[in-house]
Amino acid sequence: MDPAVEALRRLIGTSAARRQEIADTIGASEQALYQILRGIPLKSGAPRSVGRSLRERLDRHFPGWLDASSTAPPSPAAPTLGEALPVVLGRLPGLDGYTAGKVLGAVRAAIEGTAPLEHVERDLLQWLQEPRPASSGKHAAPHR
Repeated sequence: MDPAVEALRRLIGTSAARRQEIADTIGASEQALYQILRGIPLKSGAPRSVGRSLRERLDRHFPGWLDASSTAPPSPAAPTLGEALPVVLGRLPGLDGYTAGKVLGAVRAAIEGTAPLEHVERDLLQWLQEPRPASSGKHAAPHR
């Protein structure tokens, strides 16, 4: 068996979700990884393998993936930005849920390219510099 294919199998495990996550991380097709892992031959009949380009992307995003012990379980995936950012924002003292939601939406818009970065930057700076309500977590009533 090809050692690179075995190392890829150890990295991915048996989860289709993990296979998709790895594919998204390295910019590869989930189906390409599936076909390599399942041993589906090329049209020529030759076995599929981890080619140079795929190996380089795996090396860049998962250093040591090829050298991992064959008995080591697959490493847990690092949280995505979408998973980690709400947790981080929730831990910031004085940042209420409403503002955290606006910040999260703005960052997502910047990542997805649905808003110009200049607008996102302007909005983030404005929101993060606004006076914070008392620690009750509710918006302060305006003074009249």
